[in-house]
Amino acid sequence: MLPLPDLLALVALSLGALMGVGGLLNPHWAANVVRLQPDPAFKGGLAEFRASFGGLFLATHTAGFGLLLATPPEVGAAGLVAVAAIWAGSALGRTVSVLVDGTGTAYNLGSIAFELVMALALLAPLIHILL
Repeated sequence: MLPLPDLLALVALSLGALMGVGGLLNPHWAANVVRLQPDPAFKGGLAEFRASFGGLFLATHTAGFGLLLATPPEVGAAGLVAVAAIWAGSALGRTVSVLVDGTGTAYNLGSIAFELVMALALLAPLIHILL
């Protein structure tokens, strides 16, 4: 059985990968999640949701599975920092928006919390090793 820190990272990686699959297969779902819509005046707007929300999420989180299983575990845990940084960066950007743009909606505050939980879950194996 996996240690708890690895299990937390595995859950976060799975959730991120599933979100990526959702974005690839249903870009309208991804658009709704991020509360944006493609501009009907330009073709290819759905491709952006498939690429950024779908492909990017799926690829980075799938790569994270390989990192989590890497030997030695220190290498994999350190590699997950890159995936965690994506979530932490999202939380940072959203926090700046809340503070500067006045977008402190329940959606944004909940999203910040979700993004931070994802980042911490992905960092859990490294934190465990360092402690």
